[in-house]
Amino acid sequence: MNWESYEAAVRQLNFMLKEKRFAEALGQVDQLLETSPGSVALWIKWAMLIQLQNDDVDLPPLGECRESLKRAIQLEPDSSAAYIELGNFEYAVADDLRAALDCFEKATGHAESGLKAALIGLMKCQMELGRQDDALTTLERMKTIFPDDLEVAMMEDEITG
Repeated sequence: MNWESYEAAVRQLNFMLKEKRFAEALGQVDQLLETSPGSVALWIKWAMLIQLQNDDVDLPPLGECRESLKRAIQLEPDSSAAYIELGNFEYAVADDLRAALDCFEKATGHAESGLKAALIGLMKCQMELGRQDDALTTLERMKTIFPDDLEVAMMEDEITG
């Protein structure tokens, strides 16, 4: 499948999801996974769609949702989205609070790491563009979220000189 066809199929998938046509969307995800088995987002969507189906649809067992989400995590170990969805599955479907807690803790750690990297990048761009006040505001935000972080302290030294 070429990139344009893939994009069209994803747009169609998103439309099906918006229209709550979950059975059709699941079929679309199955087709997309045949050509893009390395897509973390598709494995997450597949698991979500299995959980959203009505009982009258012939589906894989719910346990395959867990395997799909674990596959997504294997493909992208830092994916907070995959850990969040697996945590939701463990909490709401499997009723395994310890497993859910572990997933949510990992998701939080990955999300915080991504947020810190994004805020540092934002602040560097603001500084390069001469937007010192914005950079200082971003720095204060980082200090609030990551109060004892060495990297944030180093950025503070850099920005305040």
